[in-house]
Amino acid sequence: MNALPLSPNPGRWRSVLIQLGVLAVLALMVSVALRVAMGKIGAQQTATGFGFLGTTSGFDISESFIAYDATMSYGRAILSGLLNTLVAALIAGVLATIIGLAVGLARLSSNFMLRNVMLAISELIRNVPLLLQLIVWYALVINLFPATREAEPTLGVIVTNRGVFFPSIAEVGKSQLSWILPVAWIILCCGYIVAMRSPKFADRAPHAAIRAVFWALTLGLLVCWIGVVQITRPALDGFNIQGGVSISPEMTALVLGLAIYSGAFIGEVIRSGILSVPRGQVEAAYAIGLSPYHRMRRVVLPQALRLILPPLSNVYLSLAKSTSLGVAIGFPDLSSVIGTTINQSGQAIEGVLIQVAAYLAISLLVWGAVALYDRRTKYVVR
Repeated sequence: MNALPLSPNPGRWRSVLIQLGVLAVLALMVSVALRVAMGKIGAQQTATGFGFLGTTSGFDISESFIAYDATMSYGRAILSGLLNTLVAALIAGVLATIIGLAVGLARLSSNFMLRNVMLAISELIRNVPLLLQLIVWYALVINLFPATREAEPTLGVIVTNRGVFFPSIAEVGKSQLSWILPVAWIILCCGYIVAMRSPKFADRAPHAAIRAVFWALTLGLLVCWIGVVQITRPALDGFNIQGGVSISPEMTALVLGLAIYSGAFIGEVIRSGILSVPRGQVEAAYAIGLSPYHRMRRVVLPQALRLILPPLSNVYLSLAKSTSLGVAIGFPDLSSVIGTTINQSGQAIEGVLIQVAAYLAISLLVWGAVALYDRRTKYVVR
């Protein structure tokens, strides 16, 4: 039997050559851009590098979750702006998820009025630019929220046109329980997860018993921890409010705008995912006597989640990047702080690179969290 002659696969070599050609073009474009940029920098005699991050910034930030003032470095200022972006994105993401779930379920309601009113509101929100909505929300917060002297505390929270004030932890007790109890709770959570997922533990004790013990111990640890900490509540003091922690009107408007805008899109994603569940599954759950709540929680949502997660991750990514629009209403996010840094230091390329790297890291973090959750909840095909 004669051996077949070895001949290269033309299709494969063609594909490799095309990819090498694309890489070569990209490398050429990057090299030309760098050469032009370095030429401009050399002509202007501008310093390069990231050494400016250690120099004094010389500007204040209206809102910061870490200690910062004008005498601190540019690096500290950028870190403060990054934390502002992360906090705003996290709060808006949680609120958007809650709003989206409510909108999605309301769009599927059998009530004609609720279903169509929610449809009209959702279409209005999704088709109006986000920047315009942020400006409207900022104007509403400034003009419709009560003044400081007219504000009334509600459940320990004071809402004014100067910001929203929440209770906060003022001082942790000297007892070692102040840090031992949170560590014990983390260990308890890890044990609970292992017990709920391990077949050996499940065989020895029912899941319901494990869950009851976990919540009982969690409640006990929480009560003990509250006993060793001091919580300060905001209170009216003349023209000011003392105590607690506050978020500015700019952050309030940004969080509300992002949460409602993204929540409308999340609602459509959830609605389409629920409608994708085969009708027979819902009828089978109805036939065995499950209540509407248990049909949705035990049968519909677990199956719809596989189709919901991919578009849902895109909404979360868009929400995280849209925090940069807060600069339009004066919120000191990462984009605003880096813009001021570039204007004062002249390090435009370095500033842009830091901003690109920060938003890329945030996007990869969101994508990784959604991908990890998807991997842990997907069905195993055998």
